[in-house]
Amino acid sequence: MKVPDQAAFRVDFPRFREELTPTTQAALDLLAAGWGTGAAAARLGVTPARVSQLRRELAQKWAAFHDGPA
Repeated sequence: MKVPDQAAFRVDFPRFREELTPTTQAALDLLAAGWGTGAAAARLGVTPARVSQLRRELAQKWAAFHDGPA
């Protein structure tokens, strides 16, 4: 990753994260830390299917965050 990309991520990621619900933030934190779907589900008290849905929703929200107004 190039330095400008790293700098942009350090600014964008906290702004993106703060727009999420606390539960979604927790899921994001676990997934970003490398937790697998099953382990994250057990930690969050949800099904692995729900974690997969959250992963997809987060990817869509991240893409929309970058396509939105600057």
